[in-house]
Amino acid sequence: MHTISVSLFVICSSLFFESSYNNNACMKKNSVFSLKAKLSVLVSIILFAVIAIMGYVNYNKITKIGYKLNGEHARTVALFSEAIIDGDSLEVVIQNKSDSSSYANYLRAELKRIRDLAGIKYLYTIHFDKGVYSYVIEGGDKRADDYSQMGSTADYNEHDLVFVDSCYHKGKVTNSTVYFQEKYGWLVSGYAPIYNSNKQIVAMVGADVDAVTVKSEISGFLWMTIVGGFGLLAVAAFVVFYFISRSVHLAGEL
Repeated sequence: MHTISVSLFVICSSLFFESSYNNNACMKKNSVFSLKAKLSVLVSIILFAVIAIMGYVNYNKITKIGYKLNGEHARTVALFSEAIIDGDSLEVVIQNKSDSSSYANYLRAELKRIRDLAGIKYLYTIHFDKGVYSYVIEGGDKRADDYSQMGSTADYNEHDLVFVDSCYHKGKVTNSTVYFQEKYGWLVSGYAPIYNSNKQIVAMVGADVDAVTVKSEISGFLWMTIVGGFGLLAVAAFVVFYFISRSVHLAGEL
């Protein structure tokens, strides 16, 4: 009888210790899994933040460079066009309002030729009188819907007027930032003053570069950055989780 009691005690003790060991192992396993999950999430968040910041910085840099190059191109075309314009002859065209004179026709053809060679959207001359900027001669077909007829008002907003006024009234070669006009779309404009033989500003040249292409290319780069960033994040998260799992597993065996 005594022997049976001892045997039952030994069996119960074994079951108790085995149950305690299993519970401790299970708790240790859950603790290890929780640690892996926390480390993986933490590292993933850090990687995501780094990728997002780098993508944002690169996007801003490329945007600024793209628009700057567009502005420099517009300014260069305007300055080149100004060099082939006779300020005295253009002044006569303005005074007589004769957009069909021989010089007006010559200038229209020359501006169109330069416009097409430079690959820009619009190339034109502007005159300022009584507080209003108006078009004089534009390079292109007078019958076109988007042709700016002589005497029509140039619609500049307050932001654009900073660059326009600086050119016309201070004689500076300038260029705008990217702006939108409902009639003409997204543009970057360059401006150069036109002088007569008395060194007086009688008009200015405006060169408009179509900014839609640059905007679409920058948008494409943004989407590539987003997709590539998430792809890189997924790969990095998998690699990090793998190495954390191995490290935690080895630590658990010690």
